Formats: sequence, structure tokens, C-alpha cells
Amino acid sequence: NSNPLWRNFTTDWTSTPASDRDAINELLPLEWQLPADFFNDGALMASSLARDAAAYAYDAIAALGLLACEVAPSGPLPTDFGTLGWQNMTNVTDGLRFNGTTGLVEFNEFGSRDKLTANFELHNELLDAGGKFEREPLARYDFATDHFDWYDGSKWYDANGHSLVYSFGQPGPVQNPQPASPTSDDKTPVWIWAAAGAAGAGILVIFVGVYFLRRQVLRAERRFGVSKTILFRLIGWRYLLPPVFKRWWLRRHNLDAHEQLRKAVREARRPDEQFEAELRSDRELRAIYNRIASPETGKVCVDEWLKF
Repeated sequence: NSNPLWRNFTTDWTSTPASDRDAINELLPLEWQLPADFFNDGALMASSLARDAAAYAYDAIAALGLLACEVAPSGPLPTDFGTLGWQNMTNVTDGLRFNGTTGLVEFNEFGSRDKLTANFELHNELLDAGGKFEREPLARYDFATDHFDWYDGSKWYDANGHSLVYSFGQPGPVQNPQPASPTSDDKTPVWIWAAAGAAGAGILVIFVGVYFLRRQVLRAERRFGVSKTILFRLIGWRYLLPPVFKRWWLRRHNLDAHEQLRKAVREARRPDEQFEAELRSDRELRAIYNRIASPETGKVCVDEWLKF
């Protein structure tokens, strides 16, 4: 309250008619103008939070204007205005400094307003279940005493003796934040290593099995003159396909042995002279074969086979 600029601002905030505010609003560029009925909101005009925010906004615009005057006292702004302005703001010795509505305005080496020039209050903006933001205070700073107070959700308490905590556990502000290196406590769970080991062992067994199977198939291909494709199909049919599927496939293509046997029995019961002749010729061939075959083994040698 000792700042006359602040006293004038707070007095004018509540006493200035809405018509005067509207007249000033109309002088602004269209993209900067507020809605026509903005200043008719009595609750907004009576709000100390809105008043304080407007005071800081006032000083921010004043700082930008004064900064432009220092960088380019006359004529249009240079193309490197941003670079020159940043250099001026971060020059803590000879940089921009002025008495504003909210007190002495000057900036630190990071381009932020120096904490010794104003009172600050830190807030969290939290999104509630209804989709609206709620403001929750965290801490406040009094520049006159250089003192922080912290808020624990229900009351303020003295922050003396409590150190500020910066990102990644650093002792000061982090300009180029880098993730902290993993600590020894960040151990991978044992079950993940066990699962990875089991998966690796399974893959190794599969590769070894495929390798030896391929060798056997190539050897059989050379020995019997049967292509690899047919041999692999035979192995897949014999060992990989479930019996239910094999029975279904054989029936679908009329290759089921039991079904063919039943068909032969049905045909044998029919009075078909040609079929009976075929059966007789088959019996005759079997009788000839049995006469020349060895009674011990039921087999014949090459010469006897040629005779047969």
C-alpha cells in the first residue's frame, strides 16, 4: 500500500465506470479486444484476484513497451528484436528496471521477474470431475521478508528450514533437464528374467530341432528320391496334425481305409459276376505267390519274383 501506483490502480479498479473501460477496449486491435459486456460483470470487478491479475498484466505490457524503447529508441523494431530484448532482460546489472504498479520490476538471469521485487503465490490448477479447473494454493512468498510459507491443504506453515526441491533432485533450477540415470534400486523383477530365459531356451530348442530335421529330410531325399516338400508334408501329416482332422480329411476325399473296406464288403455281397471273377483271379494270384514264397518268411527272392 506504500506504492502510489498501486493505490491509484486499486482505487480506479472499482471506481472507473464500465463505459470508460469499454471506450478504452474499443481502441485496442480487434484480436486484443474483450467481449462488449466483459466489464458489466459486477462479481469480476469486485474480485481481488481479478484486480491483482490485471495489475501484473499492466506491468507486463509496460515492461514490453519500455523494453522496445530501450532496444530501438526510434524507428521500426529491428528483425532481431527478440534476441536484443532477451539480452536486455537477462542483464541483471544494466537490464530493464522500473517502478510499476506491483512494485519494482526487474528480471533475473533466467528472464523471469526477480523474486525480490514482488509477492508471489504458487497454485496448482486441478481439473475436477465436472471438467472445471480448481485452483489449489501451494506456497506464498513475501519479498519484504524474503520468506516462504507452505500450504498443506488446510493451513499455512513456516517454510524456514525446508529446502526447495527442483527437477531430478538438482540443488537449483534445471536449465537443460536430463533424465536421471537409473539407480541400483531400479532392478528388473526376477520373473521377467525367468520368462525371458525360458523363451530364449524354447527358441533355441526349436532352431536345433529344425536343423536336425532338415538334415534327416535331405538324407532321405537323396536315399529314396522323394522331394523335400513331400517328405515335410508326410512328417506334418504323421506327427503334427490332430487325428480328428486326419479322419475328417480322409472321409472328405473318400480315402478312409475303413470306409473303403466297408464298401468292398458291400460290393462282395452283390451277385456281380465281374466282381466275383476279379476275386477268383486275385485268389489264384495269391495261391501262386504262396507256392513260390518261403514258408518261413513269406517272402520271395529276385528270381522267384520274376517267375511270379
